[in-house]
Amino acid sequence: MYGRNTFIHAIEEMFDVPERFTEEPVDFKIVMPGGTLKEVPMYRHYNRKMAHISESFDKMLDGYELTGAARKVCFGEAECILCDAVEMYEVTKQILKKEINCFIDKDKIPTAWYLNN
Repeated sequence: MYGRNTFIHAIEEMFDVPERFTEEPVDFKIVMPGGTLKEVPMYRHYNRKMAHISESFDKMLDGYELTGAARKVCFGEAECILCDAVEMYEVTKQILKKEINCFIDKDKIPTAWYLNN
């Protein structure tokens, strides 16, 4: 499965897509270079309708390939997707402007949405 892509979460954050985080932060502990611990509160990605939104990001792959924002490649024997971050941002921005909750509300992103600004 190719679907999970943390960069798409970041794009959603830039566009203030609603209901993408837990209501309360989780405390993470980071080991600093000197060995000290630093506690950092962070909100986890979450939505009541779809707990793992990232599992639906694969519906963007066809559009990313169509627009040249991504392409399937192999790294050794592993199947991978090589992404152009700037292009992925532009394509995702275009789609989110058409429907902000498309990752939850759409089964498939219409091809025309990728082609029409």
